[in-house]
Amino acid sequence: MDANGIISRATSDDLSAASDDICIGQMFRQARLRAGFDLDKVSADLKISVEYLQAIEDMDRAAMPHHAYAVGFVRCYAQYLGFNAKSAVESFNIDNKTATTNHRDISAKPAPFWLEFSVPRGFGVIIAVVGILGLVTWYGQQSTSVSHVVPPVPELLGTWSQGSDLRNVPAISSEPVFESTDKPVDG
Repeated sequence: MDANGIISRATSDDLSAASDDICIGQMFRQARLRAGFDLDKVSADLKISVEYLQAIEDMDRAAMPHHAYAVGFVRCYAQYLGFNAKSAVESFNIDNKTATTNHRDISAKPAPFWLEFSVPRGFGVIIAVVGILGLVTWYGQQSTSVSHVVPPVPELLGTWSQGSDLRNVPAISSEPVFESTDKPVDG
């Protein structure tokens, strides 16, 4: 809306004549202010962030999103303010090429080193063989250490367990034995 409460429709001739003096971003700002809108209201209506709208009005390329998004935002903003969207985008592209700002470097970054890292062929097989040899060695050391822990069977016990003396061993009773507290126990 302008001062009369109506947003005037701008034709492509109006845009080209006005673009000689001011850029499309300044035209958007003037139309917005004439209509009495603040950036927060426009942002809420268009669902475009205030920072991007401010960057379009200031023609600040460093603060703008990618060019494809910026063109879409300019198209929406122009339609919202009553401008011819096609002419507004053309003016934006012309003004955007001539605007000079300290745009951050958007060149391609080198790939991380781990994406270019490759393992030589057969390396997995070598790792598997070394792992298996390590397990075999560890197991071999574990089994030899058991023989040092368990002492050998004494000679007399070995001959006694294989002899005929086991027939004379009394049967083991499964009845519990209760100690009486009356009798003294000899130690």
